Amino acid sequence: IGKKIEEYKQIIEKLKQETESADPVVSADAAVALGVIKNPTAIALVRKLIDDPDENVRASAANSLGILQDIPSRSKIIKIALYDKFGIARACAASALATLGDKIAIPALKTMAYHDKEPMVRVTAAISLKTMGEEWAVSIIKGAVKDRNKDVRIYAASMLASLGDASYLNIVREGLSSKDKVIRGACVNVLGQMGGEEVLADLKYLSKNDEEPIIRETALKGVILIEARLKKK
Repeated sequence: IGKKIEEYKQIIEKLKQETESADPVVSADAAVALGVIKNPTAIALVRKLIDDPDENVRASAANSLGILQDIPSRSKIIKIALYDKFGIARACAASALATLGDKIAIPALKTMAYHDKEPMVRVTAAISLKTMGEEWAVSIIKGAVKDRNKDVRIYAASMLASLGDASYLNIVREGLSSKDKVIRGACVNVLGQMGGEEVLADLKYLSKNDEEPIIRETALKGVILIEARLKKK
């Protein structure tokens, strides 16, 4: 046990050093890792990154603070959600607010769902509202399926499919070739959970060839799930 505790301390210390890195990619990855660890020690380290000059670091920090259930950071996360210049930061902050589950954030999320300048962020805010019990927000997600931007249409469809509406799976399948890794990953995840034999070959290909390790892993899990469902038929 003592050895494991020492190893754990070394991991925390390494991540602490990485949060102070001049490389924003390293800092952002450290923020994500600290969220996964879910240790109270991590909160103070991640809080320091919420005001980072890099938008990806701010986004990762907001997301992890949500996972860590850091209610004291709520006001800063709301500020990022409403006013950050970058959509990635606003979207991650919106998701973090849903993870926190604090109803105080609902007015801010409503403002985002109706008025954010980027449709992808509006959809993310609507998903957060739905997660928090605001059923009316589904209408905003459905409206985004008709957006002129293909990626927005696919992302919205993937979210609706994840809510159990299989009628959107054909649109979701189009997202497997998206250049946006977030959209591609979301589609892979949904198709693995809900798809059938028609998407098996696509997921097998991505499980071996996608450039993103997390998407390869998600695709492989999807293949396993689909094959298990097919065996039961």
